[in-house]
Amino acid sequence: MASVQAPGGASPGQTCVLMLIFTVLLQSLCVAITYVYFTNELKQIQDKYSKSGIGCFLKEDDSSWDPSDEESMINPCWQVKWQLRQFIRKAASTYLERKATEHSSLRKRKRSSEGSCSHNRDKSEKKHILSNK
Repeated sequence: MASVQAPGGASPGQTCVLMLIFTVLLQSLCVAITYVYFTNELKQIQDKYSKSGIGCFLKEDDSSWDPSDEESMINPCWQVKWQLRQFIRKAASTYLERKATEHSSLRKRKRSSEGSCSHNRDKSEKKHILSNK
């Protein structure tokens, strides 16, 4: 038996091929749109990351910082670096002050212990001299 074909219509094989081509084109279009969308999102994330504090420390930035320059003051990287510098200075000065205090208190203790030792030594020498007379 021969298949019956409607006059002027496409055969079932041609319809199947056309549907397959349409499906592949539609999928390609969806992949292209998704690629463009995620590429744009990734670029936005990279821009946001590069402006964050962590991004500032991971990239090398050799430009000079001028506190009188308006643009330098607005730059988030320089703000983070400035804040870190201030924190380090404060922590270092606190550390040095604490060490100086500890050092001076150790000196005082050492002087007082040396004084009491020499005082005791003087007493024992006097006793020894007096007992030898």
